[in-house]
Amino acid sequence: MKHKIAKELIDQSLGFPVLLKSVPMKNVRGEWLPDLPLNEFQRVVLWILAHKASPLTGKQVRFIRHWLEKTQKEFAAMHDVTHAAVSKWEAKKHDPTGMSKPTEILLRLNVLTALPRELWQRLDGPNAVDDKPSSLKRLLDEVSQFDEKPPHEQSVTIPEGYLCDTTQPSPG
Repeated sequence: MKHKIAKELIDQSLGFPVLLKSVPMKNVRGEWLPDLPLNEFQRVVLWILAHKASPLTGKQVRFIRHWLEKTQKEFAAMHDVTHAAVSKWEAKKHDPTGMSKPTEILLRLNVLTALPRELWQRLDGPNAVDDKPSSLKRLLDEVSQFDEKPPHEQSVTIPEGYLCDTTQPSPG
């Protein structure tokens, strides 16, 4: 199997654009595809969504809900809203959902607390602790740092080094 490194690639597999940098690629039946572990890719995207500086879009909320394996009704109950509200958020597709800031903060907290400890340790850098953040205030501060009405971004960007072993193509 042939391999190469793509300088930049916009991946749409999660339902919204994700810009990958220095991504390993493999040639499968004549088509170049990203050579990334799917679970790791999804978890890193979730981390980035929880920390992004702008409101979540409908497609991003749908991805989060599916990753959490929740129905719209279950997801609504987690965030103290109706399933109709979740349906309206998801219907926004690539536009911001319009959910209230406190609801979005709760959603982001739920995402972060669902992620594995290993991801926290790797991406949290100097703030890393032995386990998920011990300070609820610090976690709340992290997810509250978004502007409710900034210019809308077209894609989520995964910085170099956020995905494990993406600088070297996998063997074979």
